[in-house]
Amino acid sequence: MTGNHELERQLRATLNDRAVEAPRGEDVADRVLAEVAGRPTATRSRRGWSTWTMPLLAAAAVVAVIAAVLGVSHGSDTAAPADPSMGATVSPPNARTSATPESTLPTDFGPAPRAKLSPQPAPGIVQWDKTSSGLALNHFRAVDATFYGTDEVWLLGTADCLKGSVQPCPAMAQTDDGGKTWRSVPNPPGDPSQIRFANPRTGYAFSASRLDMTTNGTDWVEQPGGAVALETLDNNVIRVSRQNASCVGLCTDVVETAAVGSNAWTPSKLARVKARSVELQRTHGHAFLLLRDTAASKPGRPASALYSSDDGGAVWRARGDVCTKLGVGYSATSIAVGADGAALHVLCRNGHGRWAMFSGGRRATLPPGAEHYPLVELGAADAKTLFVVADRLYRSADGGQTWHAVLRYGPNSDLGAPEFESATVGRWFTDEGRVMWTTTDAGYTWHGVSFSS
Repeated sequence: MTGNHELERQLRATLNDRAVEAPRGEDVADRVLAEVAGRPTATRSRRGWSTWTMPLLAAAAVVAVIAAVLGVSHGSDTAAPADPSMGATVSPPNARTSATPESTLPTDFGPAPRAKLSPQPAPGIVQWDKTSSGLALNHFRAVDATFYGTDEVWLLGTADCLKGSVQPCPAMAQTDDGGKTWRSVPNPPGDPSQIRFANPRTGYAFSASRLDMTTNGTDWVEQPGGAVALETLDNNVIRVSRQNASCVGLCTDVVETAAVGSNAWTPSKLARVKARSVELQRTHGHAFLLLRDTAASKPGRPASALYSSDDGGAVWRARGDVCTKLGVGYSATSIAVGADGAALHVLCRNGHGRWAMFSGGRRATLPPGAEHYPLVELGAADAKTLFVVADRLYRSADGGQTWHAVLRYGPNSDLGAPEFESATVGRWFTDEGRVMWTTTDAGYTWHGVSFSS
C-alpha cells in the first residue's frame, strides 16, 4: 500500500511539473480521477497545448495507479477534527519554508489542491480569563460571531450547563485581545440565533421573531419586531425582518434602518419582496442585499434579486442577477465583499447543482472540481483576494482566476466562509464552530484555537 501511495504521489508531482509548461496536465489528472470515482468534473477553457498526446499518456498512467490503489483507503481528509495530524498553520505557495508532500489523496477524489499543505501542530486550546467572570465554558461551540475592529470578538453559542443537564445551554464568549484569552459574558435573552456588535457596548441579538439590544454590553432590552439579517456600520444599522414573523418559506421581507443604539426604525424605500432567504453584506459606504428564491422562482429555475445601497440602507438600487448571464436556471446563491468595498463577488448555481462565480462583474473560475461539489461557500478579503470552501479552504489572489489550497478543512454550514475585519485580518470557523482560525496576512497563513479540550 505504501508503495502505491508513493507511486501515486510521484505521478501527481510529475503532472504538476508538466502543468508549469502545459496547464492542462493537472486538469487531466483531476478529470481522470473524477471519472474513475464516478463524479462529474469542471469544464474549463482549453488553452495552451496544441496537442493532447502528453495529457493522454498521463491519463493512462493515472488510471494504472488508480487501479492499484482504489479500495485500499477508506478514510477522508475533508473532515475537520482538532487532531495533531491535521494542518493548523499553512505556508503560502511562495513562502521560504520546506513543505512536506501529501502522501495520500482524498478517497472521494475531490478537487486536488494546487499547493502542498504543510503538517503543523493542531489548534491550541483556548485560554479562559477566570479573573473577570470566574467561569470557563466547557465544550463551547459557536453558532454565530461578530467583530469590532481587529481584536474584539463576540461568539454566540452553546456550552455545558452548570447544573449538569445533558442538553447544552446557551452561552456567549468574548475577547478583546484578538483571541489570546476569552471570558464568558451574560447571554442575551430570547434564544437568539445571530448577534452583531456595533461597538464594544452596543450590540444586537436577534432571530426571526425577536430582537434585543444592549447599550452597555451586559443588559439587554427587547426591541419591536425581529430580524432575519442585521448589519451595523458607519453608526447605522440595517435590518431585514419578515412582515409576518411566523412566516415559513416564501415570506415578505421588510428593510429598515436606525441609528446605532436607537429603537426608532425607519422603513427603507425598497419595495417589499417575497423571498425564502436573504443575505446582507456591508462595507464602508456600501450595503448589498441578496434575496434568494424570490416569488419569481419556478421549478428548476430559481430566481434571486440583488440590490445595493450607498446611503446606509435608505435607498436601494436594483442591480440585476449577474448569474443569469450564464444561462437559464442560474441564480445568485451568496455574495461577498471585501473590506475595501471595491468589488462585489457573486456565487451562482443552476437547477442541476453546478456552481459558477463572478468577481467584480467578471466571470471567474472555481477550484478544480468545485463546480460540482455539494456545498460551496464564498468569502473575500478585498477586491482580488477571495476564498472558496469546498472540500477544503482555497485562496485566490487574482480575483478568482487561479486558486491555491490553504487549509484542509471542509465546509461549515453553520458559520460559512471566512470573514474579514480588514484587508488582512480575518477569521474562519470549523469543526461545527468548535475551532476558530485567525489570519493576519490576508489568508496566507492561519492559526487555530479550539474551544473543546
